[in-house]
Amino acid sequence: MSRADFIASVKTGLLTASKRTAQIGDITAEGDRVAVEVRGEMMFADRVYRDEYHNLLIIRDGQLLSGKGYMDTPVVAEAFSIEGGAK
Repeated sequence: MSRADFIASVKTGLLTASKRTAQIGDITAEGDRVAVEVRGEMMFADRVYRDEYHNLLIIRDGQLLSGKGYMDTPVVAEAFSIEGGAK
């Protein structure tokens, strides 16, 4: 999946979900790096997407400089019928 297709899919998911929740888990900070574990759920008319995420943020002088997000890609493929996942 291309970056553009992934971003479009996330945007569509966020806009079409009937309910979205995120529960913050553990947070670890060292220097300007902050690691955050999140459990999320999005409800759609035909399915529920639940996943666990890890976000690595760089924060300096109170400003978010960059961030990386990691998710369970097989769960994403299954929920959104991405190539390689269940249809």
